[in-house]
Amino acid sequence: MSSYKKRDVVLAPFSFYPGDTAKVRPAIVLSEESGDLLLVPCSRRLPDSPSAITIDLDDFEEGGLELFEESVVLVAHLTKMPRRKIISKKGRLSKEAFGKIVQRG
Repeated sequence: MSSYKKRDVVLAPFSFYPGDTAKVRPAIVLSEESGDLLLVPCSRRLPDSPSAITIDLDDFEEGGLELFEESVVLVAHLTKMPRRKIISKKGRLSKEAFGKIVQRG
């Protein structure tokens, strides 16, 4: 089983509304508790939410996403997910970018 730490960017299945089909999207690990991860998902669509935070390739310490434009961290969609549902790790955010997300959340 893979190990994930805060600031890791992973791929995970998300569905925002009951009955929706889950969509695999990037997410940022905020913390790990007893095998579960606390995540905030990312999207390329800009939501109508003041809590959303934009990130781009300069915000990654290692790895990254296939970003052609900015992505948005959906801080309002904080989710607890079992570690076993994580598909893969894509990279790691810088401390500065992670700090902005934690302050907003």
